[in-house]
Amino acid sequence: MADDLPVVLALAHLLRDEPVAVQRNVDGYFDILRGRRVVGGLDDDVLAAFLAKAPETLRTDCSPRTVGPRTDNAVMTTWEQFTAEAPELASAAVERFTAMKHHVLATIRKDGSPRVSGTEVDFHGPDLIIGSMWNAVKARDLRRDPRFALHANPGEGSMTGGDVKVSGRAIEVTDPDELRAYADEAEPPEPFHLFRLDLEEVVLTGLAPEGDHMLLSTWRPGQSLLRYARYTAEPARLLSDS
Repeated sequence: MADDLPVVLALAHLLRDEPVAVQRNVDGYFDILRGRRVVGGLDDDVLAAFLAKAPETLRTDCSPRTVGPRTDNAVMTTWEQFTAEAPELASAAVERFTAMKHHVLATIRKDGSPRVSGTEVDFHGPDLIIGSMWNAVKARDLRRDPRFALHANPGEGSMTGGDVKVSGRAIEVTDPDELRAYADEAEPPEPFHLFRLDLEEVVLTGLAPEGDHMLLSTWRPGQSLLRYARYTAEPARLLSDS
């Protein structure tokens, strides 16, 4: 922990100057954000040292509600808003979701363990949506706990176009007119469930043209698009925040 002390002291100074947020990034490390801008980073050991050494007033500002994976207070948005905020990333995601018919959906079982299921996705009006056979287990999961993760089918494995993952909450569509409009358009077997996917995070991973490292782009509602480079056995390195 002694080696981390300069970082701990710098973070304490940063918090005194102006409130910041601590958010886990795509590589499992933590970004320090002032507004939408990433101003620093740290790993779990440094974070633990910071929380242990920081005064009580600072520990409150860095409590579990602002550290680690997002909680029930996570900000969600529609596919339409995502497209407006990050059009290039949205275009890449649409390409991946439309290139193949079947994708992988992760939901949460009643006992809290994960479940993965095959699913088709569609773009209906302003929304990214998924349907389900009536009373299927994935539909029951989402009705009980709407949190989901969706992995686009990577295709033949070449990583052409990148690898796309989205996560957020699935909101069941119950309006009869909206359900009928979808049924008339898509002609699914009836009865069926329909869920609109509200987004918390979108991540695109691809191989750099040089072939020696990965490129990651990540978007969250209301924040700048972040791009990282990841080399073997090294933490992801932030390339830009816009």
